[in-house]
Amino acid sequence: MAMAIAVLAGVCGHAAALEPVGKPVEDKRATAGERVEGMTPALASRLQAGGFKAGAPLLIRLFKEESELEIWIAKDDRFALFATYPICKWDGVLGPKLAEGDRQSPEGFYQVGEPQLLFYGRWNRALDLDYPNVLDRALGRSGSYIYIHGSCSSIGCFAMTDPVIETVFELAVLAMDGGQKRIAVHSFPFRMSASNLARHAGGRWSGFWRELAPAYEIFERTHVPPLIAYCGTSYRIGEGTAGSDGSATLREQCGDADGLASAAMPAPERVTATTGTPAKAADTAATSTSSAKEPVGTGRLLARLIEARKYPVALIRRGRIVVPFSRRTRSVGTTTSAKPSIRIPCNMKLPSCRKWVTLNMDKLRAEAEKRAKGGAGDKKDRKDKKKRVAGG
Repeated sequence: MAMAIAVLAGVCGHAAALEPVGKPVEDKRATAGERVEGMTPALASRLQAGGFKAGAPLLIRLFKEESELEIWIAKDDRFALFATYPICKWDGVLGPKLAEGDRQSPEGFYQVGEPQLLFYGRWNRALDLDYPNVLDRALGRSGSYIYIHGSCSSIGCFAMTDPVIETVFELAVLAMDGGQKRIAVHSFPFRMSASNLARHAGGRWSGFWRELAPAYEIFERTHVPPLIAYCGTSYRIGEGTAGSDGSATLREQCGDADGLASAAMPAPERVTATTGTPAKAADTAATSTSSAKEPVGTGRLLARLIEARKYPVALIRRGRIVVPFSRRTRSVGTTTSAKPSIRIPCNMKLPSCRKWVTLNMDKLRAEAEKRAKGGAGDKKDRKDKKKRVAGG
């Protein structure tokens, strides 16, 4: 039992005997088998019906007390609500995540980039939040493997059930393929209305929640992602510019909060209404072999992710990556059949194995190339070696 808990903890934070702070909120979470309205394979029809363009930028908002996840999609120079899904399971109580193993789902402002779209291991569809972010680290907070994933179990993550995560993941892939560099994820303890803030005014984290509240208020009023920075150990939030997609990274900005938009970050990328791609990326797109004429889809991006991150995969079938796993060592082919196979000596479902593979990929690739060059000669060398050992 203890081993099973340890394995689970390695995926969504690490288990530890820490007492939660505060009282658990009322359990309003969805059951694992519940189907959410609109959970159909016809995502294109849903986008078309709502007037959304495939590949337009996303913004995700999480509300722990309400156990809801919102998907917002850019429409012209603002964002519109695409869907609200129940969070099947989040962990801990209201309040931020503080340390590895506290069994707490985080609160704050995070992002998901291309390397954080996970399609291997236990959760074959997951968004890896960049927790701890810069501010979390400045506050001494720690943790790892905080995902938005499928199923209905969690140790610090946000579990959405498999059907929901399929839709969320596909929308994220389309947005990245359409040109969005990073998807903003705003994680709130509750909907930050004046009445809710007043209701929680006496709580331990009321001061921290007041720091988060302006981002909620600005987006509710403008439907434009706010500009978010930090000063020391506090968030600094300013109003965003119409057309921005929330990709600006969190960086330090102290001084007058009114000057945040001009001083904290570079001018936000304006998303074109026709293609959903940032205007600043035009020069890169002009020199790239994958032009705007190429259709938006999951297969092209996933192939590019594999190449960029050097993850060994077997093959791509209909835009999905199929990774064979085994308890024993096995050869896993790469995306190109002409390339040598890479032998993974551990179970890639385990985070420790994936981390080891990432650190030792150059070595594994070199060994694979050496085996490929040797071919049949390797077998002969092994036979000769056995004969020499047997002979003395």
